[in-house]
Amino acid sequence: MATKAQIEKAIFEREGFRVELQLFDGKRPSLPSYDYPVMAPQRWKVSDWKNARLEAYRSSCKGRYDLPWRQRADHA
Repeated sequence: MATKAQIEKAIFEREGFRVELQLFDGKRPSLPSYDYPVMAPQRWKVSDWKNARLEAYRSSCKGRYDLPWRQRADHA
């Protein structure tokens, strides 16, 4: 089992971006570890990634995942 900080760090190390899981208030649950050995496919949209890779955390999170995406140059 892992902590919120461990999950957020593992996502950054595998996927290359930071997230902040918004857990329910109260007792901090032990969360399953982020056991993906490689980065998600580049063709995935954010919704694909969230549905596939964050499914195990839905019962512990408020349904909100802060994804501080970098602004792409073509959208400046």
